Amino acid sequence: MREPNQHAQTEERQYSMTRIIDSLNASGNCSGTRHNLYRPKRIVHPSKYKSSPYDNYTRHQTISAAELNHYNNILSIGETQQYKNKFAVLMDNVKVTWSSLSKYLSPRGVVDTYVLNAYAKKIANDQNNKENEYMNFYFFHRTSVYFLKNWEGAGKEEDYENCARQAFTLARNKKPLHYYDLLIFPCLYDNHWFVFTVDIKGHHFVFLDSIYDENSKYHKKIQGLLIPGFIAMWEEFSDVEKDFSKFDIQYPQITRQNNGHDCGIYAMKCMEWWNPRMHLKDMIRPEYIPNMSKQVANDLLFS
Repeated sequence: MREPNQHAQTEERQYSMTRIIDSLNASGNCSGTRHNLYRPKRIVHPSKYKSSPYDNYTRHQTISAAELNHYNNILSIGETQQYKNKFAVLMDNVKVTWSSLSKYLSPRGVVDTYVLNAYAKKIANDQNNKENEYMNFYFFHRTSVYFLKNWEGAGKEEDYENCARQAFTLARNKKPLHYYDLLIFPCLYDNHWFVFTVDIKGHHFVFLDSIYDENSKYHKKIQGLLIPGFIAMWEEFSDVEKDFSKFDIQYPQITRQNNGHDCGIYAMKCMEWWNPRMHLKDMIRPEYIPNMSKQVANDLLFS
């Protein structure tokens, strides 16, 4: 049996530790109360064996009655002659008509470039309104078109090259490229959306894809286009040299889509949510896509 004085000493030590922890929290010197100066470089992957019963991501996939009502109104307005060609979304030079918002975010709709670029702009605006201003830079899809050499029509190469240069100029004007955490490129290739992300601090080339994996012919081809295209732009627009041969290629696990038309929603949510400390396996699932489409429509309408 523990002696009374030993019991008292144990209680005193516990009390002292509690006071120390409370003092750290109150002083603001505890690492849990402030941002880390250096973010972890390792990319988090979901466990192969067991998931926590407390990982309930369905809170991201529910919508309110008001959101559902707004969504139904968007679908209706997009079909009216009077309003369908008017702008429902207008953020700086990014515009989406009621018709596009209605058509491409409807059930079984396939997201087009205008809607996806608008969502990239919305994500960037949300980031820049927070204290972590300009941590990431979100490119429009036109930059990846230049990397992928995926243009159609004579004389288009120069147009897309100019778009890519303008985008990198804008990114550099906000801050030097090597100060960003992530450079994020939505990509449309062979009628399929995916996301190419360069993790500058972690030294990763990251591909977020809801259909094709790293061993597919699809990705073997696009890796050989996207990565050299990005490196060429970096060498032109960055004052800091990087040895990109030391970057590894990562394919974070994503639950696969079960049809041919949901890749745009997957891509938009990957752009919005993914970071090296976040795994998306349980956050984006086929059964969540209908509500996600409604959320995206609401977010764009009120952006």
